[in-house]
Amino acid sequence: MVLGLLFLINAFIKPTQLIRRLSLAILSITSIIGMIFSFKHILIQSKAIEVPNECGVDLNYMFENFPFSKALNLLFKGTGDCSHIDWTFLSLTIPQWALIGFISFFVYTVLLFRMNVK
Repeated sequence: MVLGLLFLINAFIKPTQLIRRLSLAILSITSIIGMIFSFKHILIQSKAIEVPNECGVDLNYMFENFPFSKALNLLFKGTGDCSHIDWTFLSLTIPQWALIGFISFFVYTVLLFRMNVK
């Protein structure tokens, strides 16, 4: 969602060269972070990473009973239920599609940067 919002903001503003480079750097970093999270989830689903069997507490409980930083840390940790594949499309899981999407966004960001450097 953050990456989409950043692309949307970037589409409607006419920034200076410095702001353009900064926004493209932020888009690249956001895409790379998305690639890291989706790749980690792919490793969890392929059982390449050992994770505990329990799924943990639900989202509401985490944010009500833990500090925000601890809740975010727990949110991004993989659990045993994350290894279960619930849905596929064209034989690819959601994290695999997400990885393809983040790589595509990163390539698009690099192309935008190369077009704007000239």
